[in-house]
Amino acid sequence: MRHKLHCKQLLSPLLSLVLVSMLLPRANAENGAATRTVRVAFPEQAGMSIIGHEGKVTGCNYDHLEKISEYTGWQMDYIAYPDDDGTAAVIRVLQDLEDGKVDLVGPLLKNKATEALYEFPERSYGMAYTTLCALASGDLRETNIKLHGKLTVGLWEQAVTRNSEVIAYLDAERFDYELIYYPTAEAQTQALYDGSVDLISSVSLSPITNTRIVEQFAARPFYFAATKGNTALIEELDAVIFAPLYARQMSKLETKDVEFHEDSADLHDIAVSCAEIVEARATEGGLTLETGSPDEFHPPRVLVSERHLRQIFMNLIGNAIKYTHSGGTVRITAETLAQTEDSVTCRFSVSDTGIGMSKAFQSKMFEPFAQERSDSRSEYRGTGLGLAIVKKIIDQMHGDISVDSTPGAGTSIVWTLKFRIDKDYHELPAAQEAEPLDLTGSKVLAAEDNELNAEILQMMLRQAGAM
Repeated sequence: MRHKLHCKQLLSPLLSLVLVSMLLPRANAENGAATRTVRVAFPEQAGMSIIGHEGKVTGCNYDHLEKISEYTGWQMDYIAYPDDDGTAAVIRVLQDLEDGKVDLVGPLLKNKATEALYEFPERSYGMAYTTLCALASGDLRETNIKLHGKLTVGLWEQAVTRNSEVIAYLDAERFDYELIYYPTAEAQTQALYDGSVDLISSVSLSPITNTRIVEQFAARPFYFAATKGNTALIEELDAVIFAPLYARQMSKLETKDVEFHEDSADLHDIAVSCAEIVEARATEGGLTLETGSPDEFHPPRVLVSERHLRQIFMNLIGNAIKYTHSGGTVRITAETLAQTEDSVTCRFSVSDTGIGMSKAFQSKMFEPFAQERSDSRSEYRGTGLGLAIVKKIIDQMHGDISVDSTPGAGTSIVWTLKFRIDKDYHELPAAQEAEPLDLTGSKVLAAEDNELNAEILQMMLRQAGAM
């Protein structure tokens, strides 16, 4: 069952990679790209990384990496680390990654400690969970655990974070329990085998022989990691991990299979809210975020696909912030150009004092996978698909977009859209203002696949005081 669980955790991103490999050009020797040999640390891990006869490697992680290689053109050199000496193998893997003896390893959790030692992509490729495991041969299962009396739970003393998660979960679910701490993971496991405890804690990525998972919680994303400073490898990895998300949308836009469902919307509110969402990101980067006279921009309510309009704003504002150094300025403007009884034409712009781009790149910046390779842009990562999607959306909304940029001085992007006025809209009477949501000090777990929606949700939770 656990092997199925691990594979399921990787199934969705793996299928996405299958999709992108069919939709997008592959960077391999056949189309002229140089082949990069990537030394992959392959620690033995049941279900995910399996080392078989004569060192043959298989498993979910192997399948994922092979699909990545189809897209990137990488030649994977798998370096096996058999799990015959327990945690020592993992320690060797991480040390070798830090020393540059291997280039890539996964899965690995990303936190402040690991980010200081290794290079990570922006996007994860699966989720790991803290688990409670019972003997596979026993009667304790997910379906009857809450009917059991007092539970004895074995914990490994050194797994401090995991232990706190276990305690929080048991308390939240109102279990009657007793904790027993063990000096080693091996002693913890042995206590389960000999019947000293009913359950032991573990993680979903490290299944324990002859056990079954009866509870799982505290989801955390896991990542590939590269040797610190190997940004070129991570840049390519970022592209292939992000690519399926963009490729699906790009494919739908190319075939005009995207439904632009129009609802009544306030253009002023959309522009202002998008600026508010990225304000914290700008502040963290030491930037000044300016909005041009928002009080003067009050067109009538219009019919528009708000989701797609927000995607335009968020992508272009996000790029401006990304490519502007600390001390710079990002400015957002909106104005009404023309209005009739039935329609209103508006012009929007995002300008920055960032690194700019060459004239040669400007001519192809809206092409899929277009990325400028220059010294000034070498530290920035991306897929080269975001702007292509923005252009496709604006095209399908029958608008236009233009760019003016100077290397070292900044960029200005202007787009114009014509909207139908919502003639059926009538202002509702002012309602009594509701009490603001107060989540001060609360920890909130939110699941949202859409990155834009996730960012909006994060902003709302932060405003409510959630941690």
